[in-house]
Amino acid sequence: MQLTLSAGGGLAIEAAAEPSGGELPGLKDIDIPIAGSVPFDGLLLDAAESAEASADLPETTLPEIPLGSIPGSLVLTVVKGSKLTSKFHATCLSVAGGTASYAGETKTGGTLVLKGKIVLKLPAPLNKSIDLPEITVPIPEVTTAADAAPLTVSGIADATQGACNASAGGSKPGAGSAGGASNGSGAGNGSGSSDPGTGSGSGGSSDPGAGGRAPDAGAPPDSGTTPPPACVDSDDASGNELSGKAFSTTDGIDTATTVHGIMNCASDVDWYRVSVSDTSFALLQPNIQNATSGTQLCAFVKCGGGSTTVSCSAGSAATSDLGEAGCCVSGAGAVKPSWNCSGTLNDSATVSLRVKNTGANACLPYSFSYVF
Repeated sequence: MQLTLSAGGGLAIEAAAEPSGGELPGLKDIDIPIAGSVPFDGLLLDAAESAEASADLPETTLPEIPLGSIPGSLVLTVVKGSKLTSKFHATCLSVAGGTASYAGETKTGGTLVLKGKIVLKLPAPLNKSIDLPEITVPIPEVTTAADAAPLTVSGIADATQGACNASAGGSKPGAGSAGGASNGSGAGNGSGSSDPGTGSGSGGSSDPGAGGRAPDAGAPPDSGTTPPPACVDSDDASGNELSGKAFSTTDGIDTATTVHGIMNCASDVDWYRVSVSDTSFALLQPNIQNATSGTQLCAFVKCGGGSTTVSCSAGSAATSDLGEAGCCVSGAGAVKPSWNCSGTLNDSATVSLRVKNTGANACLPYSFSYVF
């Protein structure tokens, strides 16, 4: 028998030909529906990041298989322990012309456990069933592409993150190819470099000839000869801890608010700042969620009166450049600081949120959400 994964996420069982050239009747076009899901935060673009969902196969008795010349049949049942597991990893996030695209791949495999018995249809006392040992069959892993529907965005410059335009062998095709001479000589094709220009460029030098050109400084991999667009961050948050960009909270409403921004260079740091009042309906243990890989999100607290003590129910304890206590998370995850203002019953405080670029990706769109 041959086991394959169906396109719809179920398990399809197809009968292979018997040595005689016939087929096993009853085992064609059987689909066992399987469903499993798991939520995930973040973009899953880092090499070590993935989301995994597993689903148990329901116990299913397959159609009987005749024993041929012996009156009777082989009965196979899919039993407990049978499982499919699917892992998703993102490969590309891109923004082009006001449209955002998100792509990745899933790897699905698992284990099939079969319980068999031979049912003899003979005169008594030979009309009996004979149980067979369980058989464990590995389901080979299958890789399939998974693309999300494009999303219209505004105010975000063209950018990519991940292996969006990777090509075989690491070559970067252009209108011509670079030669191996130290100076280009116009149109023509050489063979000394994988970084082409518009005509024959220099294979070992940055001094182009009449028809060639030097590679664009700072051009991203696989971009050919077209320079990257300028990173436009028209609503950039402050880079100063004392003057962070103000954001608002609504006490007594436990609905998350999402903030969007852009890391416009590899060393970019954005600060946000809010005053939280200790009122009857204020939530002084906020839930702050970072959604973007390649960034670190921190929340630092300073009491309005008395000294500040901060504990982190989610995230790691940290101290800001100005000595304020808080909590941080790198990549997708939660930051949940709680605090106490000693010497006073009023725990009103200023909360500063810091978003820092932890990777080498410039022009990186990010987002986080908060509930106070």
